[in-house]
Amino acid sequence: MPPSESQPKGPSNASASEFELTSANESKLDDEKVLTRVLRETISSTTCGQEVEAGEMEAMRQIGRQYAGAKLTLDPIATDLVESILKCRIGDAWGPPERLKTMSREIARTLWHDPHTHDRLVSFWARLSEGSA
Repeated sequence: MPPSESQPKGPSNASASEFELTSANESKLDDEKVLTRVLRETISSTTCGQEVEAGEMEAMRQIGRQYAGAKLTLDPIATDLVESILKCRIGDAWGPPERLKTMSREIARTLWHDPHTHDRLVSFWARLSEGSA
């Protein structure tokens, strides 16, 4: 038997289900990285005076009105802001609403813990919540 046929496929010492789970987790991480980049660009454009789609801006203003006067928090405010942008950009492609909420929370947490992005979020929230009241 040729050596290539005798070697297991996928990572050595791992079952097929472990390999599938690893692949699914890597895919999820890739999705999160792309979405985090998109959201960072959106936040950056709102703090640098660049144009943001009207639907996205209105969705974020709605969050501003909902929490007007409140100090920015990771959950629920930052998470809801992320979710509002994702809904505008991706719509119902997420499947169940719980999946969108979970992804939004993870992305918001990533943005929240990055000092540069956190500062932009705080600045953006101050303007958004004042302008939405």
